[in-house]
Amino acid sequence: MNILLDFRPFLNEIPSNGEYFCEDFCHALFRNNPNDVFYIWTTGNEHLPPKYKFDKYHNVRRIHTNLKIDKLYKLIRFINYPAIDDLVETLAMKNGHMAWLGKFDIAFFTTPMPVLLERDCLHVHITNHLKPLHNPDIFLKDHMRYQQKKWYKKNWENADLNIVPSEFLANELREEIDEDDNPILVSNIGIIQDIVKFIPDENCEISSQERENIDDIVEMNNLYEHNFEQQKKYDELPLHFFYSKETLETIENTINAFLLFLGRYPDSDMLLIIEEPFKDAFKFTHFLQRNDKIKIVSPRLLEEKILLYSKCVAFIKPDTYDTEGKELLEAMKCGAPILCSTYGALPEICPPDNFFFDPLSYLDLFKSMKSIYAIYQDDKYHFISEQNIKTASENKYSWDDISIKIMSHLSDILEDRELSM
Repeated sequence: MNILLDFRPFLNEIPSNGEYFCEDFCHALFRNNPNDVFYIWTTGNEHLPPKYKFDKYHNVRRIHTNLKIDKLYKLIRFINYPAIDDLVETLAMKNGHMAWLGKFDIAFFTTPMPVLLERDCLHVHITNHLKPLHNPDIFLKDHMRYQQKKWYKKNWENADLNIVPSEFLANELREEIDEDDNPILVSNIGIIQDIVKFIPDENCEISSQERENIDDIVEMNNLYEHNFEQQKKYDELPLHFFYSKETLETIENTINAFLLFLGRYPDSDMLLIIEEPFKDAFKFTHFLQRNDKIKIVSPRLLEEKILLYSKCVAFIKPDTYDTEGKELLEAMKCGAPILCSTYGALPEICPPDNFFFDPLSYLDLFKSMKSIYAIYQDDKYHFISEQNIKTASENKYSWDDISIKIMSHLSDILEDRELSM
């Protein structure tokens, strides 16, 4: 089969995670369908970044349209320009990537734009997030004009198949469309559990001194003057530290929780290492306190994060709208105990022996920090670590299964269409 894969990074990149959300899914598609040919389509100034390493597959072709997508859409809609699949087919033929009179059987789209395809081409829509609708402030205005619910909804309703990464997001879609008319396939996440927030047995009261520590947050000066990346090598990490992957919505609560933790345990040698959601995200924020026990690092490559995951006392994931939980799985595979947000899809992934908290409540996170610190180096702590490795390593967290299931389902639809003609 000839398969069109829409890849316009500026709409697919979410500033809160800095990675193309379907990267792993694309690798699974290419790897498990060697007899199918995938045509990755980009437009305007948006080219395929080399970091995704898609060119290593023999069944991947790259097609680029110089026109920007908004201009292209207007030409298609108002001037009867060829449909998207017809346009890319012509380019593929001209470039020698596709035989003349070739046709796309399936088109995968990942952007919230009305998709115009010829009727005999199956439309598959991949939805990984609705974050722009929940947190529009982190997106550029030019991008936000496309990130509107009406665009998403048209894509869902026009699709022959919708793909989402979690039950959390599937439920959000079910509120907008009828699943009987527009099938939804849920991908690799799925412990699915009823989360009861952890409440410690002892009464947690905040002293006046601790309250002053929380409120004593000063505007930072020259945060990057002595950058942690330059001061520390990764083989020189502190002995005891929390590692947190932050968002702009939760950073203040996480810092407040850790300051309260330091107030409760003044003799602790614990540090907090915060990874920014995207480069320079906290450079100009007013609420970061200059503190020797709080270190800020820019977004890490996976190779660098593995060491942080492996050595941290606990990995903190305070996201308010995570639909995939990729970093949670990465940390669990490295054996890190998890302090996990109860929002989004994260409770679907994290085993119940870890600690859950409201990411918008610093007291809730402080209780979780205190609880994991109390069992640190106990048998229970090691049990949590081993259980996380086992859970994250199970096959159900692989994209391979869902990619095989999707292609089998689409082949059945195409076969039914051919028989009905």
